[in-house]
Amino acid sequence: MAMTPEEVREAMDQATALYNDGQWEEAADRFADLVIEPEAVHGAEDMHWNMAMCYAHLGEMEKAAQHVGASGYSANDFNDQFARSKQAEAAALYEQEEWDAAAAAFTELLLLPGLPASGTDEVHWNIAMCFACLGDWNKAFGHITEYGNDENEFRQTCIDKGLTPPNPT
Repeated sequence: MAMTPEEVREAMDQATALYNDGQWEEAADRFADLVIEPEAVHGAEDMHWNMAMCYAHLGEMEKAAQHVGASGYSANDFNDQFARSKQAEAAALYEQEEWDAAAAAFTELLLLPGLPASGTDEVHWNIAMCFACLGDWNKAFGHITEYGNDENEFRQTCIDKGLTPPNPT
């Protein structure tokens, strides 16, 4: 039985709330239920886009790619948006001082096609800061020196944060 326009709006609001809350699997299921509703046909492109984002967050990139294709949007736009989303997640973990999780999230970001090459130095800097906060100075300085960041600037940033980096060798 087809949903009424009001039921579609309510279901869309619920699916969007799940999406915004990062409940990717549940949101994808709700959007999938909606995309087949005749009353929701005018929002099908956005629902496919949202399903693509959900599947990407779940690590199901093949399904994500299929829904990007069905959305009518470009894969480049999707890759850029997904990278920005993952970067925001990593930054939130950093702000919450979840150093291990933030380092892992920033590392994952390096593997995404939507991250511009010009942004990798900043990501390595963030990974280095996570390792510095964890006291793993070898990994921290590895990310700084290996990827062209300024070691003296990194040391000063650590000191400003109340960290004590080892003396240079």
